[in-house]
Amino acid sequence: MNHIWPIVLLITVATMPSQAQVKRNGKQLTRAVEAQLVELERQLSEALAKEDAAVLNRLWSDDLVFTSPNGHMTNKTQRLAGQKPSAQCAQQEFSDQYQATHVWVKQRGRWQLVAAHVTPVKK
Repeated sequence: MNHIWPIVLLITVATMPSQAQVKRNGKQLTRAVEAQLVELERQLSEALAKEDAAVLNRLWSDDLVFTSPNGHMTNKTQRLAGQKPSAQCAQQEFSDQYQATHVWVKQRGRWQLVAAHVTPVKK
């Protein structure tokens, strides 16, 4: 019985570095995913401003559900049909402020937007 404690202590000490490694790798992975999603949000914002259907087609999942500020729900096909080609899109500034919630899912090895909800910000 006296020999069990040193063995338990040895096992605990031996696993400590691997647990620290897992924790460090997990944080690195989290930061990498966050960076990817921030970049995708930047690309999405730019594509929406330019009404770039090709980029939106790549970023949006085929299963996209978009809920507009008035509560109307549309899918990817309907949203893309409303986009103008980049060359025809007039630059316009928006005075209203909106808040959006986006849900990104990794599908077939890449991140895609599967749900979006936009609502006006109350003044």
